[in-house]
Amino acid sequence: MELLLDTLMQTLASYLWPLFRVASMLMVMVVFGAATTPMRVRLLLAMAITFAIAPVLPPVENADLFSLGAMFITAQQIIIGSAMGFVTQMLIQTFVLTGQIIGMQTSLGFASMVDPGSGQQTPVIGNFFLLL
Repeated sequence: MELLLDTLMQTLASYLWPLFRVASMLMVMVVFGAATTPMRVRLLLAMAITFAIAPVLPPVENADLFSLGAMFITAQQIIIGSAMGFVTQMLIQTFVLTGQIIGMQTSLGFASMVDPGSGQQTPVIGNFFLLL
């Protein structure tokens, strides 16, 4: 009985911690982290990605899921996933900033529209450059 519980906890940990990383990454990512994406879609996508990648990940260390060490591992996974999502935010904002600079340099910065993603006014050239 003790061996069954250990195996169950090991299997649960091998799926739960990647789920935390993938779900926190999707929470912060550009397209999936927007308010227009329903939370159920993000959760189902995170679970599908986790079930796809969990078998190829290396085995996790033996840690009780209800201990202080497991809480630290969970926090670590959430921080890593959030950082991965933040990198995608930075990549997309690089294109927005480049488009704004090009719009200002070519005197087309006066033509602006409301960006649906951020809700702020941005030059049309910036949005066009982002789409490209």
